[in-house]
Amino acid sequence: MARKLVGAILLLTIIAAAIAAGILGYQRYVQETKNRQVEMSVEYAEVLQIAQQSGKSYEQVLENLKGAGVTGVFFKEQSADDLDPLVWIKGGGELQTDANFAKVKQQINPRYNYLLTMDEKLAQRLNYQLRIKLPTMKMVHSPEGPYLIGAPITKSSLRSIGLGFPEKEIALAEGLGLNIQVQIKSWSNTEDEDIAAVFASLQKIKRLDLVLFNDKTIPGFPGKYLLVANEIKKLGVPVGLIEFYPQEGFNQLANALEKNVVRLHSIAPAQMSKMTPNAARDRYTLAVTERNIRSILVRMFFNTKSTDWLGDNTLYLESLKDSITNQGYTLGSPQAIQGPLYHARLTILIGLGVIAGGIVLLKLLGFGKLSYLLGLLGLLGWLGLLFTGHGIMVRKLFALGSVIIFPSAAVLLNLRNEGVDLGKSILLLVRTSCISLIGALLMVGLLADSNFMLKLDQFSGVKIAHLIPIVLIIGALFWRLEKHNLWHKIREILNANLKVFMVLMAVFLTLALAIYIMRTGNDAAPVSGLELTFRSWLDKILLVRPRTKEFLIGHPLMLLSFYLGYKHRYLPLLVLGIIGQISMVNTFAHIHTPLVISLLRAFHGLWLGILIGVILILLYKVVASLGRRGGLHG
Repeated sequence: MARKLVGAILLLTIIAAAIAAGILGYQRYVQETKNRQVEMSVEYAEVLQIAQQSGKSYEQVLENLKGAGVTGVFFKEQSADDLDPLVWIKGGGELQTDANFAKVKQQINPRYNYLLTMDEKLAQRLNYQLRIKLPTMKMVHSPEGPYLIGAPITKSSLRSIGLGFPEKEIALAEGLGLNIQVQIKSWSNTEDEDIAAVFASLQKIKRLDLVLFNDKTIPGFPGKYLLVANEIKKLGVPVGLIEFYPQEGFNQLANALEKNVVRLHSIAPAQMSKMTPNAARDRYTLAVTERNIRSILVRMFFNTKSTDWLGDNTLYLESLKDSITNQGYTLGSPQAIQGPLYHARLTILIGLGVIAGGIVLLKLLGFGKLSYLLGLLGLLGWLGLLFTGHGIMVRKLFALGSVIIFPSAAVLLNLRNEGVDLGKSILLLVRTSCISLIGALLMVGLLADSNFMLKLDQFSGVKIAHLIPIVLIIGALFWRLEKHNLWHKIREILNANLKVFMVLMAVFLTLALAIYIMRTGNDAAPVSGLELTFRSWLDKILLVRPRTKEFLIGHPLMLLSFYLGYKHRYLPLLVLGIIGQISMVNTFAHIHTPLVISLLRAFHGLWLGILIGVILILLYKVVASLGRRGGLHG
């Protein structure tokens, strides 16, 4: 009676936790469906390249690109090299010996290096920027020009300094109704007034909708990033997080801006040379639909064999626009995603569900009454860390626990020693998957906030989550079958004569697990071109691609394991089968991926896996039948 009561309490706790997680997951889904506007921008420097080749003006090219779907222009802060041939760099000693500078020779310092320009308005901009970033700078007063601005630094250092943005070209783009994105270079020795001065120059941009940073460390970090945040707040625009380009200090800045962040994706110019327009289109579309990217910097194609770069890129941009809008998105100024608000009571309840699941798993592992004591320790740790300022850490820890606990418990609850028929095998796989997905749901609830949706923080322990369930399940099954003669069985295994087949199987499993672990996590091993083609084909057929290791390996072999029942000789099948459950649950660990995408991916993986598994079982029956007939005839 007491055992049933405890079981009922654990079950009700898990159900309540799942409901709480579902509420937070639904809030996340609502926010994801609201945030459907995407900026499609092009880089100013690339627009100039197209204008030069086409013989059209910068403004005419922008008009064409806008008609193809472009909504914004991306301006990197210019350096001296970007301004060539309007700006030159010369050494002070070299200038003093040049007769053209005889009138201002006395103002030139031979130890300085100088920026030179004939454009008075550009000289004013250079002077403004260098006064901010180089306190030792000096302008040579030459009313007739050329204009000289110098500083006691090397030519290479002078080349690296950000010199602001082209005001005239920005104004032309704004006049066409295009939005503006700026990427600011960092500089050393940032003073309070310098930070204010740099951002004050951006106040003139009327259609500014995103601020980004160019370097590995944001300006002012670590000591003055709050000043940077304050200046961005004055601009009233989000800050851009560049995907796959971590920047030191960005997370701190994002938190100071209350997560007013937009994720931006682009393709490196070096990669563009190896891509086709269709491949680039698909990559940008996938970034928008599957990774909450709301700003794409679209790189252009510069095919040296083509005489019409403008026409080529117009077609490419139109194709990309159609690809994105056909998925239900609109094009325009991006907005920061608003994650679900942290809800203490619901979060506490979700944690209790993880603990209840942990107790169930411990009992399945044979811990008996010790399971409750360990569960109590888990409860104290959960509440203690949650209320002592370690909320993010303990939520991530319990999220990891949930994706280990529930898939492990699901397999152990449903796998029998004796096999069952095909229909029951399918039902067992579906039931196992539903229990596993409770772990995914609890994880979704624990990590349902903009920190994870924007990938400012992320699920930790991916490789551990893929390995530990395999170890737990194998250990528990070995104990289940051999607990009455455990030591005898261990000695038997240690003293057994190894056969070539057993060695080959061990090597195969080791290699399979090594590849499996290498292919998980944020630093996963690269995939082959053939697999990329297969993935692209699946994306087009199913809209959302299921994971190969689920539908092609894990689920079919798990179905076969249920059909055959567990015997030690079937261990390789089971190990590979468990991978399907683990992968399915960990699909939801990508919190920056829209929830509906993860659901569709898991669904497609399961039904396809069942279909392939049924075919596998039918083939097994045919082979087994032929084997029996051969034995009779023999």
